[in-house]
Amino acid sequence: MFCKEVSDSTRSRTKASLGIRGGLNLSYLNSIKDPSGPPMGSSHYDLEGNRLSAGFSSGFFLDFKSEDNFSIEPQINFIYITHEANLTVVRRYQSGVYSYNDRFSSFIMQICILPKFAVGKKHNFKIMYGPFVKFPLITTSNSSTGDGFQIGVGQIACLRLDAQAKSGVIGFDFRVGSDLASSQNFRETSLTLGLSYVFGLKK
Repeated sequence: MFCKEVSDSTRSRTKASLGIRGGLNLSYLNSIKDPSGPPMGSSHYDLEGNRLSAGFSSGFFLDFKSEDNFSIEPQINFIYITHEANLTVVRRYQSGVYSYNDRFSSFIMQICILPKFAVGKKHNFKIMYGPFVKFPLITTSNSSTGDGFQIGVGQIACLRLDAQAKSGVIGFDFRVGSDLASSQNFRETSLTLGLSYVFGLKK
């Protein structure tokens, strides 16, 4: 009897609703290199002429409605990004240094687990911060030596303002993400402006 009451109480306090999101993604690349030079028999890349590039981001998430101000929001996002830059390849114990212009693009899946805090009188302002891991689904490059984007992990911070709609909740979000570690020659910093919608959720 007691266990049933606890279970019913837990179900009444927490409810998961499906949400979708999409928006404009702006990103910038930084090259990864060792100041002492590349290890023996390897190389590093220097970026020149790199600039902020625009793409798009979309995905879905679970919104947990709780009586508490804290919850966890899992997200799966799909991001398309394209970069063009002049790359200088420095190779150790090989024939010199050479440069080329490369344009590479990737369609990436990003998985996030974000602790979320709800603040404000109506708990309509959300603050999220947590880790992500990204996997390239499709990568293209103009150059056979360009490696585009590969598996990486990073951190993301997100602010979202929710507003009640007739049959759900509309959100306006701003997020900043950065790679912490990557299996590629570049690390990415990104900024996303987007909209979200949570089906059937009443604030």
